[in-house]
Amino acid sequence: MNERTRFLALEAEGRYSMSELCARFSISRKTGYKWRARGELDGLASIAEHSRKPRSGSHRTAADGEQLLVAARQQQPTWGPRKWLDYQEPRHPAVVFRPLPRPARS
Repeated sequence: MNERTRFLALEAEGRYSMSELCARFSISRKTGYKWRARGELDGLASIAEHSRKPRSGSHRTAADGEQLLVAARQQQPTWGPRKWLDYQEPRHPAVVFRPLPRPARS
């Protein structure tokens, strides 16, 4: 955090180019521009390390569908996932067993 603060302070002085600053701090120019954009956006609070955790778990099955699949697994331990889905989907049409497709990026 101190390095980022020093980086932003030196960048604000305008004595060094972005390339020189990034070389001095051993970071890529892409990272330097990212830090500068974050600093301009919300000040020092925004330059802290951000979580890399995905914001959504679109690959997960809904909880009610998961419970039904676990119950089917206990009843028929030799079945594979395809057979469980083929068995459960017609019996529980309101439950979404398969993950929804991700929305297209714009």
